Amino acid sequence: GGSTPTPTPPTSSATIYEGVDYASVYDYNYYLANYADLKSAFSNNDNAALQHFVNAGMSEEKKKNASEKKLPEPNMRQPE
Repeated sequence: GGSTPTPTPPTSSATIYEGVDYASVYDYNYYLANYADLKSAFSNNDNAALQHFVNAGMSEEKKKNASEKKLPEPNMRQPE
């Protein structure tokens, strides 16, 4: 008999959304740790959290990470 493994949170979260890599400005763990409402809504879905950050968090000027780096420039788009 084997035991069922316990799911673990992702060790790395999604950072690419619509071809743009937000890794330099977005930290999934930091973002959710600082916004309890977002943690409640997205704690098990790193893609949805990133989508919220891009579509709402940036315009709401929510802090994205500890260093508050600049947003990526359009020329940083990843090849599709």
